[in-house]
Parts: sequence; C-alpha cells; structure tokens
Amino acid sequence: MSANNKPTARSLAVQVLVANEKNGTYVDLLLENDTHVRTLASRDMALLRELVFGVLRNRSFLDLHIRNYIRRGYDTFDVKIKNILRVAFYQLLFLDRVPDYAVISEAVEQAKNTGTGSQAKLVNGVLRTFQREPWKPELSSAADLQEIAEYMSHPLWLVSRFVEQFGTEELLPWLKANNRIPVTFLRHLHAQEACMDPELQSTDFDGYFAMPAGLRLQMLKGWQTGRYIVQDPSAGLAVALLAAEAGERIIDLCAAPGGKAVALAKLVGPEGRIVAVEIEKKRLGKIHENVTRTGAENVEIVQADARTVELDAADAVLVDAPCSGFGVMARKPDIRWLRKPEDMRALLRLQRHILHNAAGLVKPGGRLIYSTCTTDREENEMMVTAFLQQHREFALESAGEFVPDRFVTERGFVRSWPHLHGIDGSFAARLVRRK
Repeated sequence: MSANNKPTARSLAVQVLVANEKNGTYVDLLLENDTHVRTLASRDMALLRELVFGVLRNRSFLDLHIRNYIRRGYDTFDVKIKNILRVAFYQLLFLDRVPDYAVISEAVEQAKNTGTGSQAKLVNGVLRTFQREPWKPELSSAADLQEIAEYMSHPLWLVSRFVEQFGTEELLPWLKANNRIPVTFLRHLHAQEACMDPELQSTDFDGYFAMPAGLRLQMLKGWQTGRYIVQDPSAGLAVALLAAEAGERIIDLCAAPGGKAVALAKLVGPEGRIVAVEIEKKRLGKIHENVTRTGAENVEIVQADARTVELDAADAVLVDAPCSGFGVMARKPDIRWLRKPEDMRALLRLQRHILHNAAGLVKPGGRLIYSTCTTDREENEMMVTAFLQQHREFALESAGEFVPDRFVTERGFVRSWPHLHGIDGSFAARLVRRK
C-alpha cells in the first residue's frame, strides 16, 4: 500500500497473481472485476498489466533466480511471499525504468503486511543479495525437457505433450513465441474504406491493423464509430475458410465474444442472418457489446448449449470450439499454469459432442467449419478425423482455395503458429455436407 493506503500497481499485481494461483481464476477476470484496478490511472494500469502478464510468462524462470538465493524450502513458501519475490525479480530483470531501490522498498513493505517480520527480512535479504551478486541461469544445448520447461516457464507435462506430437525441432521457437508480448490486432470491418486512424500500423494481413503500445481503443475514431473489432488474424482464418456469401444464414456456435459473428454479419449483408449461440450469460453480454457497437443488426443472439441446441438448418455452421487455448498462451499466459493434463479428456469429450450436434444443423451441400485456438493435435486433426469416420455424410474440403498457402497443411487443414506467422496459434477445417 502507498502512504494514503491506496493500493499501488505493484501491490495489486501481487494480489491478482495470488488469487490466480490459489483460486484458479483467470487474470483477465480478476483485472476486469477488481474495483481498485478500475480506479488506476492509465500509466499505473499499464504497469499492473506488465507485471502480472510478465510474471506469468516467466514464472518458473523467475523461480530459478529466487531459488539460487534461498537455501531450501522455497516450494513451501506462502503463495503471497512467492509472488512478492516474483514481481520484484521481474522488475529487476526486465524493467529498466523502475529504480531498484523502489522495487526492493515496496517488496519489503508488502512482506511486512503479511504479519511477520521474518518474511520482510527474508525478502530484503534475497533482493539485496541479488543486487550485490547477480546470477543468471543458462540453458545448455544438452538440457533435458525438465530443464527446458523450467527455463522457458512452461509446465513439464505441456512441453512433453508438444514433443510427443511434433518432435523437438520446433520446441524452443514455439516456447519463445509463447513468452513474447503479443501484438493487438484490429480488424477493419469496412475494408473498402480508408483507415481513419493514422496511429494504427499496417500489417501483412489484409484488413488488419496493429495497435501501437500505449494507444487506447477509446482514442480511435474508427473504434468509436464501430469500424473495428479486436481480432487476431488467426481468428480471421476461420471466417475466410467459411467463405460466407450474401444472403446466407449462418450459425455461430460458442460465439463469444462475437468477433467472428460480427465479421460474418458484414459478409452476408442485410439480407443474411447470423445466429450467435452462447451458453454463458456473462459472455452473452460481450456479444451484445460488439454487435451494438458495430451496428450488426443482422445478428440474432441465442443463449443455449451448443451440445443440444435445436435450430433450423443453416447454409453454414461455425464451431469455435472450447479448447485448451495452447495457441494463445502469449496473450493468456496463465493458461499454461491453470490447465492440467486431466482437463484434456473432458475438453475432448465436449468438442466431440458439440461437433456431433453441429452436424445436424447444416443443410445438405452446406459447410461446417471447426476451429480452435489451440496447437494441440488431439483437439485438431485427430478430432476432425474421428468426426469424419462417424459422419460419412461430410467430406473434408481443402483450405487452399480460401486462405493463403502458408497457413494450409498437406492435408488441407488451416494451421497458424505464433513462432512461424507472428500471430496466435489456431486450427480450422472445412467440412462439406454431401447433397
């Protein structure tokens, strides 16, 4: 706390990280719902987000540093003390603009607030020793998967799963990409119009602009007038693969936050219709926000379970399946720590049920697009292969006609990789129902 007892960005960062680690609540929700966070000035908000996301992207790398200065017992430390030390080490290692004395002073004060002087003494001793005797871990070329996982701040089970599916050649580039600060992309919904915000940066992706660091959405004329949505180009690949035509009726299952639904609404035009289906009430609100702000009047929002919803058959159905999120770990770094191996079975079962129900919502001759934001092969290629074996009325159509070749695999699926394409990892398949 500061002198006036108002939480600082650093103290709030520790608070958010503790709640994330202890309760399993995603940091996006914690930041969105905390009343103190909402009162922060924009500069302090930027620091808070830098600290929270920076620690999560580098958590076990920071722990390697801390353990070097603690003889034993770090694993048994209270989660708050761990995160006080992590936030402090992150600043000392990565943020030149924050004076070391300020970092150490506030970390010690936070430790005092835990109620024991010994904790404050420990924090002070560890940080002062690091100042005097800096140490940096090195990753040798002979490192095993455990060492790689710790150094690159990913759980061992996830690193092992990647190697089992894809081998070791792409492992380090993929891990490094997951630890970078991702670009925020805006999709221009009126591609025929010139961009009205010169601050935005052009990109290699048609219809997409990049947000410079420090620029707020509310400052943009195009945002205020509903010209843009926040959408990574990887998400746009599924929209392109669907190839919506004017006047079509399209069902978007698991539609929140509504970016794909809004983009499709522009493509089908006023004579077309998008039925956006979402089960969670709070996530429905996100769809409403995007639809209202962009003026997408041809979007119908339905609260229903994608596994069981009954609707009239559509020209196309988009399944934006709930998934592990392994393709967006740079953007949502806590996924790697909150997701557990035992979660995968339930996720795979959920995806199968949604796909099975979606099949019955497609007209003969229509398209079913299955898309995820994960790199995991079991959720992607293997899921589609199993579906086609059970649903002989569908056939895989190559993505080559609809998206750039660099995103098309040998089997005709869509894949994007953060380390190869500079965008989120994603997958999509175009399945056509026989007439």
